[in-house]
Amino acid sequence: MAIDVETMTDEDLIAAIREVESRKTGKVDGVKAKIIEMAESVGLSVRFSTGKPARRKVAAKYRNPHNADQTWAGRGVTPQWMAELISGGAAKEDFLI
Repeated sequence: MAIDVETMTDEDLIAAIREVESRKTGKVDGVKAKIIEMAESVGLSVRFSTGKPARRKVAAKYRNPHNADQTWAGRGVTPQWMAELISGGAAKEDFLI
């Protein structure tokens, strides 16, 4: 059965998404229940993770001299405040904490 999403209203699309998510959750719960049942039948226990591992907070390495609330750990994209100061002649090392 093909569904033409181009002709569906936003409300219909949202309802369809919720239905798919509900079905997926039901299937996952069913599989988990079977795994628990099988494990318990042989004397084991099972613990499921929540998915993503917890991210470790990285200490700030740089601080904006004009706004102490703005810090950067030195990972990812250079923050705009630092890029602007560097383009004005400052060196990245000037902002080390």
